Amino acid sequence: MGVGQRTTPAGMPSVKYSAQAIADLQRLHDFLATQDKDVAKRAIAVICDALTKIAVMPERFRPVDGRIYLREAIIDFGSSGYIARFRHLPKGDILIARIKHQKEDEFN
Repeated sequence: MGVGQRTTPAGMPSVKYSAQAIADLQRLHDFLATQDKDVAKRAIAVICDALTKIAVMPERFRPVDGRIYLREAIIDFGSSGYIARFRHLPKGDILIARIKHQKEDEFN
């Protein structure tokens, strides 16, 4: 598996991560790990599992206002959760663009 790519079941589009999305995952993990390393590991596992499932039917996720090719997935975790923005690429693959906690300010 290459950097920034996650395996998906045979016949399903692949889920790829932008460099910024990988940095977002690291940032989220590092923040949580200062409080509880086990929670940090669980959060990243939940996020990655949810992002892999986006490939099943990416059209079901809400479009981002003013960004025709960008969609958002809400990922529940604890009392809040995370938001992942992604693009559904022409050949069916998914590119995860950004990931943030729901309580963070808007994406930059």
